[in-house]
Amino acid sequence: MKRISVLLLLVQLLSAGALPAQNAWKLQKEKDGIKVFFRQAEDSNLKELKINTRMQGSLGAAVAFISDIDNFPNWMDHCREVKYIDKRSPSDYTYYNLADFPWPLSDREFVMRCTSWQDPTSLACYFQSVADPKAIPPNKNYVRVQLTVSQWKIEPDGPGFIKLEYYLKADPGGAIPAWMVNAALDNGPVKAMLALRNAVQHEPYAGRKLSYVREP
Repeated sequence: MKRISVLLLLVQLLSAGALPAQNAWKLQKEKDGIKVFFRQAEDSNLKELKINTRMQGSLGAAVAFISDIDNFPNWMDHCREVKYIDKRSPSDYTYYNLADFPWPLSDREFVMRCTSWQDPTSLACYFQSVADPKAIPPNKNYVRVQLTVSQWKIEPDGPGFIKLEYYLKADPGGAIPAWMVNAALDNGPVKAMLALRNAVQHEPYAGRKLSYVREP
């Protein structure tokens, strides 16, 4: 994984609320060891999401699961189709995701640029995915999502355990009112966290060793 750049560190600090001029996170709910927080976005009526949890597993297992885009349809909410557009390295790639939205809404297509890195001191692993809507021409049958930013932070938390934090800011576009987007904001991410918790303890992810991830 690449070393964290100054720009990416700034984005990480902003999303985590470590810098001023951000609305405070508010605990929305807590269940099965998963804490869900919302805060009002500064630039829209949409809310931002943060999820915290702790689970058994290794860094390599979690990184392998999150970066396995071929497996996305098995756990990602509404994922209808996914494929690589450009895979520059295991820690830098762009992929396409077609999401199946319920009728009468049009399906959404996401083009996401993903980068990842590991802090050499704390060994925390970071994933950042940012919408890159102009990377390929849009399909006129779908709505091309213009704004999505998601981030994972995975860090060791004692022998055999990892701690995770997930952040999401997204606007699906189209004529979906903000209240409806906000109401469903945590559905997919909570399911993803539960899927990850199960996956890191079973094959083919459990105990995975990755050449670009240092274990504690």
